[in-house]
Amino acid sequence: MYTKTLAAVGAGVFMGVLLSVALMFSFAPRVMITESISQYDYDETIERLVNTAENAGWSIPKVHNLQKAVKKAGYEVKPTRVLELCKPEHAGKILADNDSKIVSSMMPCRVSVYENDGGQVIISRMNTFLMSSLFNQNISSVMAEASHETEQLLEEVIK
Repeated sequence: MYTKTLAAVGAGVFMGVLLSVALMFSFAPRVMITESISQYDYDETIERLVNTAENAGWSIPKVHNLQKAVKKAGYEVKPTRVLELCKPEHAGKILADNDSKIVSSMMPCRVSVYENDGGQVIISRMNTFLMSSLFNQNISSVMAEASHETEQLLEEVIK
C-alpha cells in the first residue's frame, strides 16, 4: 500500500515537473518578447522612433542595419534595423552599482523594427518589465522605469 502511494506521488510530481517545463518552453518566447504593429511604413517608423526618443532625453548610440549586414554574406532579407536606446540617467544607476553591472550586457535597451512577409512593420523588444523582477532592487527599479518609458516612446508609432 505504502509503495503504491509513493509511486503515485512520484509519478504525479514527475508529470507536474514535465508539464511545467513544457508550458515554460511554450509560453516563454511569447512572454519574454513583445511585438507590436506600427501604423507607419518602415522608414517613417524608424524616423518617428528616433525623434520621439531624442525629444524624451534618450540617445540612440547605434542603429544596426541587419539587412545590410547579412546581405554581405549573401542573404536577402526584408528590412530590419535594431535601434539602441540609452537614457544616461538609467545607465548611470546601473553602472554605478557594482552588483548591478551584471545586466550591462543587455544595455542599451534595444528595439527592432522589421518588415514581415505580409508587409507589416513590426516593432519588437524584450519584455524588460517582466525580467526586472528577477534582479536586485536597483536593477529591478531601473529596468521597470526604463521599460515603462520605452513603451511610452513606442506609443507614438504603434497601432
